[in-house]
Amino acid sequence: MTAPPLREVLSRIQHDAPHFSWSKYYLRLEDKVFLHGDVIDAGASRVDLMTYRDRFAVHGRSRGTVANLIYDAAVATRIHRVPSHVLHQPRRVTRRLAKYLTHERLTAAEGVTQVFFGHTHQPMYHVRYHQQTFHNAGSEMRHLEFSPCEFRLTPDGQDVIERYTT
Repeated sequence: MTAPPLREVLSRIQHDAPHFSWSKYYLRLEDKVFLHGDVIDAGASRVDLMTYRDRFAVHGRSRGTVANLIYDAAVATRIHRVPSHVLHQPRRVTRRLAKYLTHERLTAAEGVTQVFFGHTHQPMYHVRYHQQTFHNAGSEMRHLEFSPCEFRLTPDGQDVIERYTT
């Protein structure tokens, strides 16, 4: 028997769990929201994010040997660490994420207190901004720091998730 498609499972969970919602932009579980984090560089709205992602959509196009060699050299010399340290300072990141979350109605007033995100390659643990706490695990890329972020669900939330994923 084949498992139902992910979107179908997520829709069923959303129906049964009042504090669960999802879209192609984020996943909300109870008081937690999970997002990629590229909105930090895209802008504050869903339209900005769609436009930003469309620019990076590569349909079967290779970057080429020279570009790959340059990227490998940047990683080997650790230069790839510079952009995340310069562009993704915690205050700037949390301010931009908070603006986007406001547009999506995922603020502390709507019950979202924990924000888990990626994209920056810059670890950030328990950073408070506007009654929300922001977490980023960093990156498993060579020469970068990575430490998974832990979170817990209430027993009811855990039961709903397990019912659809086991």
